[in-house]
Amino acid sequence: MNNSIWRKLSYLILFFIGIFYLYFYHSYLAILKSLTVGYFVIISVLSFGTFLFLAIQFKFLVEIFYLNLEFKEWFGLTVINTMISYYTPARGGLIARAYYLNRKYDLPYSKYMSLLGGSYTINFFVASLGIIFFSCFSAFHSGVWNLKILGVGIGLLIGTIIFSILLFIGCSRTISFKTGRIFNMINNFMDGMNLFRKHPFMVLKISFVQFCLIFIMGGKLYWSFKAVGRSVALIDILVIQSLVVFSMVISITPGNLGIKEGIIGLFASQLGVPFADAIMAASVDRGISMLITFFLGMSYSKILIDNKSR
Repeated sequence: MNNSIWRKLSYLILFFIGIFYLYFYHSYLAILKSLTVGYFVIISVLSFGTFLFLAIQFKFLVEIFYLNLEFKEWFGLTVINTMISYYTPARGGLIARAYYLNRKYDLPYSKYMSLLGGSYTINFFVASLGIIFFSCFSAFHSGVWNLKILGVGIGLLIGTIIFSILLFIGCSRTISFKTGRIFNMINNFMDGMNLFRKHPFMVLKISFVQFCLIFIMGGKLYWSFKAVGRSVALIDILVIQSLVVFSMVISITPGNLGIKEGIIGLFASQLGVPFADAIMAASVDRGISMLITFFLGMSYSKILIDNKSR
């Protein structure tokens, strides 16, 4: 099979899987019929902004290995990563991004996974700080302290710090686990922390981008609540969005479907928002995000399949 036929076949497979997926989960899209054009445009723009900042974070990560990707690569791989994650559980889209970098730039899979391990630790640290900071700010503003959520934030921060310390100890002693999925994951985290220890400025850049992402994705969720007729304080939305960052730990369903919505519903109810309204808003967020994901994902799949084959 020549390259031209293979490229077309690969794209058609992705296209038809995408159409089937959108049909299978049409309930998320059906809710969009009741949205006004204004809300749809605002949430769509923020969805694009989310992809842009996720892509910038990815661009910073691979620069550690002196890879200078073109825009169509660092942005395109990010949207494709998200699209394929909808097809497979456990964030399967990450494999597609690792595969492209390996075939195009000879970047070993282990090095890419170590980058992800280190970046997850940084993101968790920023998110846990966000939970504490935004919870305190909300309490000072409203006069009501939500000790449950504040306690969750403090617990997650302590857990992240302890985990990071253990990783640094492991790096300094060059400990290596040989077998097992969990042990491989720990090795990736250790290797990633070792990489970031050598590039401290990169840690600041990635942390800043993650902080911006919390605001952008929080804004998207804020307008989703507005779209379903529920007004929720932006600072409370930022608390919820900071908690959502940790949903990647339990990403056991394709696209994290149900997990993210459940977390939003659970913690929104702790802030006085009815669970049903929170699920409705999360579904609006999800529905528009899915449309943007598959539109951009299909477009860049064709571009990068052609690019990789050259």
